[in-house]
Amino acid sequence: MLRNLTLPLVAAAALVASLSGVSPGATSAAEPSAPRAEATFVSPAAAQPTYKVTMVARVCPTYQDIYANRARNDIMESLRDLGPNTPYNPVVNIDPAVEDASPPGAQGRCEPLPDWTFSFGTGIGRPVPGTNLSFVTGTANVANRQIVTSASTPLLDTLGRPTGGSIAGATTFDLTATEVGFASRNSAFWVMGGTTSEPLNAQGDIYGFGALRCARDNLNGDNVEWIGYPQGQTHVFCYAFYVKPPPEAGIINVVKQFGNGVTYPEALTFRFGGNLSFNTGGVFSITVPANTASRQQQFVRGAGPTPWVVFEETRDGWVLDDLTCTSVGGGSTITYQQQGGSPIDNQASIVLAAGDTVNCVYTNIPEPPPVSEGRLIKYFEGPP
Repeated sequence: MLRNLTLPLVAAAALVASLSGVSPGATSAAEPSAPRAEATFVSPAAAQPTYKVTMVARVCPTYQDIYANRARNDIMESLRDLGPNTPYNPVVNIDPAVEDASPPGAQGRCEPLPDWTFSFGTGIGRPVPGTNLSFVTGTANVANRQIVTSASTPLLDTLGRPTGGSIAGATTFDLTATEVGFASRNSAFWVMGGTTSEPLNAQGDIYGFGALRCARDNLNGDNVEWIGYPQGQTHVFCYAFYVKPPPEAGIINVVKQFGNGVTYPEALTFRFGGNLSFNTGGVFSITVPANTASRQQQFVRGAGPTPWVVFEETRDGWVLDDLTCTSVGGGSTITYQQQGGSPIDNQASIVLAAGDTVNCVYTNIPEPPPVSEGRLIKYFEGPP
């Protein structure tokens, strides 16, 4: 902040005298005795801090080698479930000492990934057409910022000061004043892996998305995170994890419908289990809205020999009338069995073929009322 400092006349005289070698109160022979104007000094503006971000990319052998983010749910955009639960809590920031821990840490087998592009924006959308990955929007608001990881970059502390170490597969950049303005607000300065049209940098046949966590945001496991700065911190880290080689993908749609196309005046919710959902315990729900005959939930999952399993839990007042799974492309293998005491097969096990879509339709009808009991009494009239 600029500040004007006005010195009293006596102080000004003393300053001038000291600079000229003349004692206070004396008169220089070259300088006539005359009233002196007050001296004004301006202090320099306080230096503004430089805010920095270090972008880091890693490639891992399997999804199980990657820590999950704090929320395990179906916002996760990996093709298979991830490894151990997050080592972070909501108030701990992303830390290279955690992410790059040597074995036996979960990510000890992951390696640096140089030449990986990240893009930035001020909003998000999902998904990029032809993928299941989210992307940033508002890229023009930050001058279409893109960053590419280098083979190595100096490792900085939370104030952006060199530590004497280095970090591989990473690049550090300074935020512009505009970017600092967005980063000063929650969920306003976003980053994604890849570009808005190529979230895997046109290398989807080589790499599969695993996880992204950035600065203060390590909640959901999608391909977008926001950058913010905790109090007193001017440097943060963002880590992206990928799998090589990735599985090919397919789609499984779980459809809940009512028998004979009947609708009901209230919304009805049905619970499912298995390993198809990434929610904790594999449990998810489908709610059929009021006056609607059906509703579906889509899962983009990895193809391969490990089966995806889904079953419907029982619901009071309803019975499962039919379960039918259909492979649109004909390449997936589907088997059925009973689960949880259901009177009919209510579990589907799906070995998903690459590029295939499987539709599993669960049809429910209201539970019939219980059969009433009756008593037949036989009696005779007349003499025995």
